[in-house]
Amino acid sequence: MHTKEDLQNVLPMANEALLAAYAAGEQADHFVFHLSSGTSGGIPLLRVAHHPGGVLPRFRNARRTAVFAGSRMIRLNNAFYFLRTDTPPEASLLLLDFADLDSRAAELLRDFDPDYLIGSPSFLAHLFRLPLDPSVLPSVSRITLMGERSSKNFSDFLKSCFPDALLENSYALAEIGGVGISCRYLPFGQFHPVRNVSITVADPDAEGVGELVVSKKGEHSDVREYRTGDCGRSLPAHCVCGSPAFEVFGRIGYDYVKIAGAQLRTEEFERVASELDLYFSDFRAEARMVKVGKGERASLRLIVAPRGSLLQDPEIQALVAGEFARRLFVTPSKTLENLVAEGIFLPLRLKLAHTPFPAENKAVKLRFIHD
Repeated sequence: MHTKEDLQNVLPMANEALLAAYAAGEQADHFVFHLSSGTSGGIPLLRVAHHPGGVLPRFRNARRTAVFAGSRMIRLNNAFYFLRTDTPPEASLLLLDFADLDSRAAELLRDFDPDYLIGSPSFLAHLFRLPLDPSVLPSVSRITLMGERSSKNFSDFLKSCFPDALLENSYALAEIGGVGISCRYLPFGQFHPVRNVSITVADPDAEGVGELVVSKKGEHSDVREYRTGDCGRSLPAHCVCGSPAFEVFGRIGYDYVKIAGAQLRTEEFERVASELDLYFSDFRAEARMVKVGKGERASLRLIVAPRGSLLQDPEIQALVAGEFARRLFVTPSKTLENLVAEGIFLPLRLKLAHTPFPAENKAVKLRFIHD
């Protein structure tokens, strides 16, 4: 929410940009103005996007595009880009909110028969729980994941559902738009910077991991050194395709947590959880530092949604907690079990969730708790 002072500071900038555009002979509907406080907080960010038409390749070859986004701003932006792109006359766009994803949405999608899906992983995952059998969407030839971090397991699931479709993982920020795009040579979680984007890393550790900082040059406005709140690193070598690349680990303090010399990553938790899915269907993990005697030790609690009654047995709970700790890598070469044996972490605590985890647009599965 923006204060009156915030608006007074940035609205003259918007007015100046509009006057410059009109003086150059531009039309008002060629621009999008987006005001945001930014993912890292602080002063508002004013973004001016210029699209005179025929400039966005996203929709050019799609006949029927379905966009899944919880943000009204993102839905409106996609509608704007669609209208400003030289699409075939018969091209159609379907915009769905998270609240729209019920059995009626499944019927609508069957009738719409999209060939292009754009959306966040959590939206698409929810979509297939309606239930919606992927076989009733035979025309899908391209899928772009955006808006949040995806998991390798979910990307593999989509590939199995749509084996002939092009699957793209996009790294974008609502405040400044597209930042990176995957290619067929890059491993999961790595991206090439899109045109006019440069990436640097603030406060890198010994492995070069720190906060991603983005600069983006636009036709009518530039974004300089925008701190994303996401953790990642620049890759030392170019991709096979010849382009530079960077890696994204997720949101600082959530998808990526540094604690007691360990690096906790949501993707690694999901990998281990998938190996133990006989016992539980979902999880949430909480990391914190706790006082032990005169010092501190790292503590990790795993809250799980049990499958059936197996985990009601305390011995099975202890078995699952031990297996999770044995399989979970928290440094490049050591598991949680190793760091427990070294006295750096306390033993993993397992707790059963008695009610389902709430449906969320962006599920936070890992977080650091400040006590």
